[in-house]
Amino acid sequence: MMKINIRIIRLAAILAAAFLAGCSHHGVSALIGSWSTDNGQKFVIQTNGTFIITIPPPTLNTNAHYITEFGGTYTIVDSSHIRFDFKAWDRFPANCTNWFSVSGDEMSFHGLGYPTITKFHRAKD
Repeated sequence: MMKINIRIIRLAAILAAAFLAGCSHHGVSALIGSWSTDNGQKFVIQTNGTFIITIPPPTLNTNAHYITEFGGTYTIVDSSHIRFDFKAWDRFPANCTNWFSVSGDEMSFHGLGYPTITKFHRAKD
């Protein structure tokens, strides 16, 4: 049986929340587009209410199954929180609500209950 890598799911939720951080200062339109981190994570938020996250695979050779790309839908809860609904490995339904903030071309977010803040930068097309 495949075990869900909780760390990857948390990271994905955090990434998704970070991208949407712009809602509190600039409206939902500030979140639309592509975002990336310095370590190669990518986050795309679309006007149709969907998102896609790409996470580079770990450098360690393990037998664990890692999610490297997934998507789903998002809902803006309030000016600083976003909810993501997605399926891990296309079969395990999951959701998470995250804090976010956008300032200029930088987006910050973190999962509720987790102290780590992930910083994204607007990707140059």
